[in-house]
Amino acid sequence: MAKLTDAEKQEIVTLLAQFCSPADVVVHMRANYGIEIDRFQVRAYDPTNSRYEGGAKWRPIFEQARSAYLKAIEDIPIAQPAFRLNELQRNYFRARDSGNLVLANKILWQAAMETKRIPSSDSRKDTHELYYPYNLTPEERRAELVRIFERALDRRGVDQAGHEAHSH
Repeated sequence: MAKLTDAEKQEIVTLLAQFCSPADVVVHMRANYGIEIDRFQVRAYDPTNSRYEGGAKWRPIFEQARSAYLKAIEDIPIAQPAFRLNELQRNYFRARDSGNLVLANKILWQAAMETKRIPSSDSRKDTHELYYPYNLTPEERRAELVRIFERALDRRGVDQAGHEAHSH
């Protein structure tokens, strides 16, 4: 086991508080301090681990670093719903304007998820089946498609022969 200074131990505790894995801490300490330690030695400074050996000294430092890290999330734009919705809106308009309606609809769905305006993912399958009725037989699907196309053509004013109806 490598002998660590208090500054090095504090660095390990801080990295662990920021949810770095022991393997990531090993790499960080090697790259930044030239120290060779193993994951087991790192775990000894993690108060959330059963092998914690840091005593009373490192636990409050860990808790303070974890609290500061979690609070800092508020300062990260992508963690804010308003930022994400603004980005989704920009992407929606780009997709729509470029004619990519499949992507535009996916973005609308994601925005609805973001604002909790649709059922949770647990009930997404039920919602999905409302729009995509998988329980239909092939004949029923064909009949449904014919009905959908007929309604669409009626709206456009196309007659049964496929000619556009002209109103004078």
